[in-house]
Amino acid sequence: MSRFTRVEEPKQLSSCNAALCSQLQTREQVTASPVAKWTTKGSIGVTATQFHVLLPLFSMSSASHDHGFRTRVTATLSVRDWPRAMEFYKRAFIAVETYRVPGGGVASLSVDGAEFWVAEESPPHQNFSPESLGGCSVRMLLIVEDPRAVCERAIAAGAKEVHPVSDQHGWRLGRIVDPAGHHWEIGRPLS
Repeated sequence: MSRFTRVEEPKQLSSCNAALCSQLQTREQVTASPVAKWTTKGSIGVTATQFHVLLPLFSMSSASHDHGFRTRVTATLSVRDWPRAMEFYKRAFIAVETYRVPGGGVASLSVDGAEFWVAEESPPHQNFSPESLGGCSVRMLLIVEDPRAVCERAIAAGAKEVHPVSDQHGWRLGRIVDPAGHHWEIGRPLS
């Protein structure tokens, strides 16, 4: 005797199923497909529709890698003096410019493949520099092989030391504030 039992379910989708399905297909396409529920004794059933909808949801990230696209999160640092900030990041972090908007004012930089953006502040677009705000709401974390050397280079390029590099909580970490007012923690895990 099989431990699975097939139970026919009406084609009407529950609101939960509809929300899941709307991310991948239209409700009409999903509603029109055959729906069967498979259950085991004492368990909650999963419909065939749910299974086929959930499977792509769980594999979206691997599917994106199959096509060469990589999802990333990056920061755009708003600065008051864009040319000065660009020069600082290039000297302090040996950053390489990877893209510049024609005419300047916005560019992408890379530090050993770790990308971030630098943009001239734009109050009409609600993009303010730490200088305009009187502080910043985000700290950058730059993970490097030699935090002490990078902090020293940043200070030589014009940054101010906030916390010297030290070993605590499993990290070697120091903190600087750059000339535009952005705080950078520069470190690496110790293990």
